[in-house]
Amino acid sequence: DLWNQRRPLVAYWGPSSRPIALQLRCLHDGYDYSSGLIFTRQAKGHVLGVVVFSTDQGDRHPNLDPIEDDEIEAEDLRLRFQIFNPPGNWIPGNDLTIGSTWNHFDLGNASVDLQIPHAAFGGNEILTEVGGEGDGAHLDVILFQGEVGRIDFTSIKSAVIVFGLRIMPLHPSDPPADVVVVPRRGNLDASWDTEAGYMGMRIPTKPSGIENLTSRATGMDDL
Repeated sequence: DLWNQRRPLVAYWGPSSRPIALQLRCLHDGYDYSSGLIFTRQAKGHVLGVVVFSTDQGDRHPNLDPIEDDEIEAEDLRLRFQIFNPPGNWIPGNDLTIGSTWNHFDLGNASVDLQIPHAAFGGNEILTEVGGEGDGAHLDVILFQGEVGRIDFTSIKSAVIVFGLRIMPLHPSDPPADVVVVPRRGNLDASWDTEAGYMGMRIPTKPSGIENLTSRATGMDDL
């Protein structure tokens, strides 16, 4: 899960005096949301990731503040790729694009490629935001934003974000192959045939209990 003490996806590179890092977070009104779940496969510098949502965990803590009636009150819910210690006053030069386009960023001595081929959260329009603050920058996928309201997860048929992330030395010779997403009757197949190996997963897309989500998911890495 994406509780703020888990940090399930962290990458770091660069000199020990000032390493650059990237962390994936799910933010509910600016604080890490514990009921966001991530499933991953990794092959060297490539990660195939899928984020979904459980209905029987907690908000700021996995079990100390459980979600009541499968609902939360929110004015903002987003997925954030947060970058720490980028060089100088670096901020992303372009908007973050969802779809088949690869988003490319040169960061220090590494090239970062990010593709988000599929993002859904009920019928909401999915927005993006890039920016910087202090010693960091962010690449955000905004799932919900507006006046304070209730998010009823039982009424959402599909809440899922799929991404491919590649971190390589500067100027890799070949562009990444695309991440492939195929809907499968309440599930989603995500696959990525990379130069480091093939990765694939099948993940349920409707929010539900964590046991149901994890028992039905197949193909992810087990640590």
